[in-house]
This record gives sequence, structure tokens and C-alpha cells, in this order.
Amino acid sequence: MDPLIVRDPVYQELNQRLRVLVTRDFGPGQKFPTEREIVRRFSVSRETANKALASLVSEGCSNFAKVWARSFAVRLLPMISDRS
Repeated sequence: MDPLIVRDPVYQELNQRLRVLVTRDFGPGQKFPTEREIVRRFSVSRETANKALASLVSEGCSNFAKVWARSFAVRLLPMISDRS
């Protein structure tokens, strides 16, 4: 019997890629790509982008600031290790 191939959901894979962007390319308070920009850049659905961004928020990496209808920017929060 062949072992099953198990993949992470797409939003979790996107979350991991966004986490790399957060730690490598963006500092606290910088404007992160919008949901629409993430959809275009990573060729994912809007729902997937939204869920990946929401998971970053729930993990404490960022928070949402509504910019205009159906688009969001993310304001990055300092990582826990950076806080005094």
C-alpha cells in the first residue's frame, strides 16, 4: 500500500511564504502588500489570501488596517522578541 501524500492547505503554504516576507523585507509599521496584490503575486484566490493574512494576524505577526472596500493593507507589529 502506497503512503498517502498529505499537503498543507494552500492558505497555510501562503502563510509561510508571507511570514518570510514579513521577517525578511518588512519592518514594524511598514505597509505590507494588499490582499489584491497578494492574489496577483501568488496566483491564489481572494479567499485564500484573506485566510492566510487572517492567520498571520491571529499569530500576532500583523494587524489589518482597512484601506478601501475589499482591499487591505497590513501594518506589521514588532515581533515578540523585539518588544521590551
